[in-house]
This record gives sequence, structure tokens and C-alpha cells, in this order.
Amino acid sequence: AAPPATDEAPAPPAPSPPRPSGGAATAAAATDVPAPHYPRSCIRRGQEGVVLVDVEVRADGTVGEVVLRQSAGVEALDASALAAARHARFRPATRDGAPVASWVTIPFRFRLEER
Repeated sequence: AAPPATDEAPAPPAPSPPRPSGGAATAAAATDVPAPHYPRSCIRRGQEGVVLVDVEVRADGTVGEVVLRQSAGVEALDASALAAARHARFRPATRDGAPVASWVTIPFRFRLEER
């Protein structure tokens, strides 16, 4: 089912991950992604969904920008996923052995039976 229509402008497309320009490269890897808080209001209403969040991983492994790539169609679930993504920790991507900034996509699944 499509998310409900709103008067808000659509979000800009998420930035594409940088492409290695040659040499050996490794992708960023999550070392700790906290579970998002499942809002009580969503539990009471039986709301579930999947939220995809694009995360900028800085060269030092910290989180930079977070961008909502795909909404669950429920604002509270989206907000919870974005908050969890801001607290994730990563091993940064490398290019030619040096850490570099990159982007990763993190899926957050909200399922009542998994609570």
C-alpha cells in the first residue's frame, strides 16, 4: 500500500555512494546499530513497516548526515528509525588503505511479533 498523501514536498533523492577511483577499496561496515524504539502509539494501532535510512559514514566512523530513503508510511516509525541511525557506529570505508567517507543504507523493520 502506498503511504498516505501529504502536502509536503517529496524528499530529495539520497546521495549516491562515492565510487572508488581505483586501487583497493572496502565498504563501510556497521559495528553497532541500536534497535529503534517502537513507539507505543504504533503498537496500540498495530502499525508495522520497514524504514530505509541512508547514513553518511565519516572517515572517522562517526555518523554524519542521515536521510530517509524509504518511509514506512508512519511518521513515528520513520522518526524512530532516523534517531536510531544517528547513534549507529561504523568501521569506515577505505580506499588504498586510508579511511574515507561513504554512504550506507540501513533497514529498520518494525514488526509487532518481533517485539
